Amino acid sequence: MLTLPLAKTRSLTQRYPELAQAFLNEFATRIEDLERRLEETALHPLEKRLAVYLLEAAPRQNEFQLDESNSALASRFGVARESVSRALARFEEQGWIRRTGRRVSILSRTKLSEL
Repeated sequence: MLTLPLAKTRSLTQRYPELAQAFLNEFATRIEDLERRLEETALHPLEKRLAVYLLEAAPRQNEFQLDESNSALASRFGVARESVSRALARFEEQGWIRRTGRRVSILSRTKLSEL
């Protein structure tokens, strides 16, 4: 992470307008992502959000390495780690996924997408 003092940042963005534009673009992207996540949290249950996450993590293949731990996923979705673990276990019990450690195999894209 890089931090710049406010005075230095102002000076740089006045001298280099393209830097100011890059900052604005980054902030806009972050705000859009935050809005999307808030909307998902407010409107969709964890199972739906988790199913979308799994389908997006493997758009073309049915097997992939889960990059995030259950704790990280819980933080991403604003829930307890146990809730993520239970949801993944339910998906597995239903026969929609299979897990071996962090390796996930999607067995039913249709069922996950119907949530």
